[in-house]
Amino acid sequence: MNEQITTEQAKKLLQAIFAEEDTDEDNYPETVSDKVGYSEYVLTHNLSNVGKALNRLSRLNRLLFASEKSGGLPDIITNNELRMALEPLMRVRADANEIVKLLLPIYRETKPEDKPAEMREGERSCENCGNTRCANSVVAYYWDECVKSDFEKHWIPREVQP
Repeated sequence: MNEQITTEQAKKLLQAIFAEEDTDEDNYPETVSDKVGYSEYVLTHNLSNVGKALNRLSRLNRLLFASEKSGGLPDIITNNELRMALEPLMRVRADANEIVKLLLPIYRETKPEDKPAEMREGERSCENCGNTRCANSVVAYYWDECVKSDFEKHWIPREVQP
């Protein structure tokens, strides 16, 4: 097993290692199902990062509470605990931004077209966009956001017209 390889064998081995393969496989999700599955996978694995951050913030909170009587916690400890909490939170934020960029185009492609508001008695619509979906959307109803603005603006209820 201690046999030395020849120069020719070494060259072939290096060429095989560093040869660029012309493949179209980049392991990036392409279908809607793949993208949703990838998003679920990423979020599930980010729970450990959230747990780490929560643990550090909880620890810092207890340290700050305990040190109030003795004049406060040294800055170096506060800084270190915050750094240890921010590292996993930054990973979560980056992954969440990636998922939003991945899923938002799918949401926009599958979103039904907005229809002008046809007010019926007892129905509400949005003053921002005149859309009844703002008032009837589960997301907008509970979180008070306008559908047309991709849930970035608050919707304002328009009074029912008699």
